Amino acid sequence: MSLTKSFLWKKLVIFSATAFLTILPATLHNYLYGNDWVLTCSSGGINFYLGNHSGNYTGMYTSPPFSFATINVEENNFKQEAERRTGRTFLPSEVSSYWFKQGIAEAVSNPGLSIARYERKIRWAIGNEEMTDTRNIDFYRDQLPVLKLPVLWGFGLISFLGMGGASILIRAREKKALFSILFAGIYILAISLFFVFGRLRMPLLAPFSILAGAGIMQAYRHVKIIKLRSLLLSLPLMLFLFWLSFGKVSLKISENHFTENFSPSESHFTEYFNSSESHFTEYLNMGREYLNEGKYDDATSEFEKALWLRPTNFPGVQTIVLELADLYVSRGNIAAAQRLLQRAITTYPDNKTYTEKLAVLQLRQ
Repeated sequence: MSLTKSFLWKKLVIFSATAFLTILPATLHNYLYGNDWVLTCSSGGINFYLGNHSGNYTGMYTSPPFSFATINVEENNFKQEAERRTGRTFLPSEVSSYWFKQGIAEAVSNPGLSIARYERKIRWAIGNEEMTDTRNIDFYRDQLPVLKLPVLWGFGLISFLGMGGASILIRAREKKALFSILFAGIYILAISLFFVFGRLRMPLLAPFSILAGAGIMQAYRHVKIIKLRSLLLSLPLMLFLFWLSFGKVSLKISENHFTENFSPSESHFTEYFNSSESHFTEYLNMGREYLNEGKYDDATSEFEKALWLRPTNFPGVQTIVLELADLYVSRGNIAAAQRLLQRAITTYPDNKTYTEKLAVLQLRQ
């Protein structure tokens, strides 16, 4: 074995040992407290299903009807649903395995939709758009005009320079860049299998920054030695990478999926998927956060705005209706709760909870 190969093997062994010792405490903790061998956490299958189930038409984080998108109850919702479907008790690792299989089965059943979802998720992983489970920069741009000023800086710029640098270094056969290129590529493909939030792509900043710097230096050398032909040949690829980094991801899908309006008589209700500026998730999550904190006025306002943006038959909407109706009742506004439930029943006639709650409110009056 050569000296170089020996050195590489030593680095591999040291890296593997360090990773093992870092993960080991979490694995032991999971076994001692849960009597189940789970490497780090048992939410992998759940997250995979959230991003790939048959009711997810966009590739965004989308809760199925049996689950609430809150950290306190979501995992238990999935466990209960898996046990209800199979009639047996599950360990955490078995819950994850079950939903992995369910997600794969539902993705395979509709390959066209699955490919479209995956393409969007890859672009969200590398693009300038900020997909998030909390309020993002697009939300605040709507609130603060100063943020609407044209600024190129953002994740898209780092992504563009990183991918452009990678393409230059590959053509230059720069072996030292191989690890950064492989890490970035594998990571992008991996997180896109689930769903993409802005915070989940933060690990890409390191390899993209390295590749951007090295690529710029390599491009400078080419210009310096007048290899303009090489740079001109790279121009179409750079334009494509620029589109990937800064192009808007289309959310247009088949209109057959979303045809019911929450309140057809009120024209100001907008169809969510006709607008790329909707902040339904931000309002939904902030409303639930305020609700947990006991800030009921703020929670009411957030839920009202969420329903205004997405008044359609979509997982999550039915839950908000009940939460908002309860908030109206707690504040003594029973009439508003009744109107809300009556509108909801026209869209969801099979939801018995709405009918029962409305009957109770009518008896109270």
